[in-house]
Amino acid sequence: MKKLIGVMLGVLGLSLAQGTIIYSQPYSCEEIKEGFHITSADGDILCDDFTLNEEVMLSSIEFWVAQYGPTVDKVNLVILVDGALCFNPNFCTIYWEGEIQFTQETTETYWSGMEVYKLRCGIPEETRPNLLAGLHYYVGVQFKGYTLNYILVMNNQIEDTCWYVESSGDWTKTSDLPYGNATDLFMELYSENLTLQPTTWADIKSSW
Repeated sequence: MKKLIGVMLGVLGLSLAQGTIIYSQPYSCEEIKEGFHITSADGDILCDDFTLNEEVMLSSIEFWVAQYGPTVDKVNLVILVDGALCFNPNFCTIYWEGEIQFTQETTETYWSGMEVYKLRCGIPEETRPNLLAGLHYYVGVQFKGYTLNYILVMNNQIEDTCWYVESSGDWTKTSDLPYGNATDLFMELYSENLTLQPTTWADIKSSW
C-alpha cells in the first residue's frame, strides 16, 4: 500500500511548498527496520536507487533520521548514474554531488528512544541536477561532520536494496552486512519545474 501511495502522489502531481513529489518512499514509523550512523567523520555513505518517468530538475530531497544529542546542519549528497543497469554502485559513475544545508521538523514519533525528524535538503537553484527519464540512479547521503543522527530505513520493497560504503572500502549491500537486512531509504524527491496535467481518479482507474 505504501508504494501505491507513492506512485499515486507522482501521478496526481501533488504540489507542495518545495515543489512536486517526483519519487516517493514515504516515512512510516511502523515500517522502520533500523537506523544507520552515517557521518563524513567516519567516511560512511548510505545510498538507495530510483528511476523517474520523465526528465526533471531535482530541487530537494527529504530523508528521515532519529536524532540523539547535538546535530550538524549539512549533508553531503551524491547522485550516481547506473548507465549499464548493473544494479551495483561500485560500477556507477558520479553524476552530481554537493554539500547541502538542511532544515528539519519533528514527526513527533520515536525510534529506539530517539525523536524522529524529517530532513529537507534543498539544492541551490544554480547547482540543481537535471535527471533523465528511464535512467537508473542511486542517491547517497552522509552527514557533514560528526553527529549521533541515524538515517532510517525500512525493509526492501522496490528494485535494489540500500548499499553502504566505508571510507576505505567498496559499496556493500546492507543485506550483506553482519546481521544486515535488505532495506530501502525513507526518502522523497522533489522538483519545482515539473508541470503535470490534471488527472482524475477515473483516469487513473481506467489505466489499471
